[in-house]
Amino acid sequence: MTKFEDLPEIRAAQKIKNAYNHTKNSLPVDIKLIMKDRKIIVKETKLPDDISGVLDTRGERPIVLVQKEHDKKRRRFSLAHELGHYILNSSPRGVHLDRHTYFRSNLSSAGTDMEEKKANRFAAELLMPSDILLEILPDHIPDLIDANEADSSKALKELAKLFDVSVAALTIKISGVLKGMGF
Repeated sequence: MTKFEDLPEIRAAQKIKNAYNHTKNSLPVDIKLIMKDRKIIVKETKLPDDISGVLDTRGERPIVLVQKEHDKKRRRFSLAHELGHYILNSSPRGVHLDRHTYFRSNLSSAGTDMEEKKANRFAAELLMPSDILLEILPDHIPDLIDANEADSSKALKELAKLFDVSVAALTIKISGVLKGMGF
């Protein structure tokens, strides 16, 4: 069985993180800069309600459309998700629509659509790098575990704010990182 850190989508996200010298002091990851540096055109636009993002690779430059009606944190994840499709070449030249990508799709969360699962893992690793999360997490564990529910929730929100992601995305990421450590 392949280790989490050896998965191609994780290695690709870590390669980008390393290229930008991301550390806990440079959070949150600037996904729009990464897209710009890869000459990917990004447009926030009104899309049908069930579409989070679109990757169009038919032209000279790839275009990513992201649902402008979604929360900023969800748009960030959608951008990273579409970048994952682009970097991993999981979409043949053409148009790729993502419906309910933000860890919400029954297909992606159940793992029945492997390309969506890979793009989700790429996005989560890019926006919340495991090594940085593991560096930061010990300072927050007492607030997350030993505090009352309201204080734990506040600590989780503050940690999510560092990465500029939703509490739900961060919770899933923490769970995956801890699971990989044998918890």
